[in-house]
Amino acid sequence: MERLNQKLLSSERECCDLAVMFLDLDGFKIINDQYGHNIGDELLKNISSRLLVQVRKSDTVARVGGDEFIFILNKPQNKDDIIYVGNRIINAISEPIDIMGETFNIGISIGVAQYPTNGNTAVELIRNADIAMYNAKNLGRNTIQFYSS
Repeated sequence: MERLNQKLLSSERECCDLAVMFLDLDGFKIINDQYGHNIGDELLKNISSRLLVQVRKSDTVARVGGDEFIFILNKPQNKDDIIYVGNRIINAISEPIDIMGETFNIGISIGVAQYPTNGNTAVELIRNADIAMYNAKNLGRNTIQFYSS
């Protein structure tokens, strides 16, 4: 929250955009329940590493709980730029993951809220990105949805 608030202040000063991407893994609960928390924890570590590769120095990725992550995309040029990053994330996560002799395939649903269009505060942006993420989940795995009122 602190980092997002800092990015919002910077975006306001510089009159630039910001995108909050709310990411939720598809199928994680089933794997965690079936194979145990040790496998689930290793899976989360692997996914975290894959997400960190997608981060530019000006971006932020954080695990907010369970199988949910927030990706703060600083100064996206336009909607296509956000879609490009979202597709890179989807492709990185959907690669098979080998853990302790088992191979797992996982998907990810991404919801996007943009500053200032979809909110002016961290709470508004996260809430709206979360709503968009649930819309993405309803459409199936490996999808990106933008918030719309």
